[in-house]
Amino acid sequence: ALPIYALHERDVEEARVSGVYPRPLHIIEGPLMAGMSVVGDLFGKGQMFLPQVIKSARVMKKAVAVLTPHMAKEKTNAKTNGKVVIATVAGDVHDIGKNIVGVVLGCNSYEVVDLGVMVPCKDIIAAVRKHQPDVL
Repeated sequence: ALPIYALHERDVEEARVSGVYPRPLHIIEGPLMAGMSVVGDLFGKGQMFLPQVIKSARVMKKAVAVLTPHMAKEKTNAKTNGKVVIATVAGDVHDIGKNIVGVVLGCNSYEVVDLGVMVPCKDIIAAVRKHQPDVL
């Protein structure tokens, strides 16, 4: 049997062309986020453990990566809704939530300045001064 993360690309593409989801972003906001919500609930109840949560987050990240090029094709609007600086602070290596937020904001016409993971506070402050975002 194939591991679950090996199926993501086929399943995501099937969802994308099915006609059920008008935009690739709707797949992220719909079934993918619903799945992660279930993972969070199970983890909170002690019915799922950290290794399983990490595997789920990796599948989510790979699914978003499959959809990202399709969402980029939809971006034809030169007008932005604002600028956002986003980062995972030093000491936190978990970036799945940051990445999902960045993709969703980008697909909704926000300019996203992604500083990456484990970013020291001084670098975040410097980026805010440089980019003058509407949201940090």
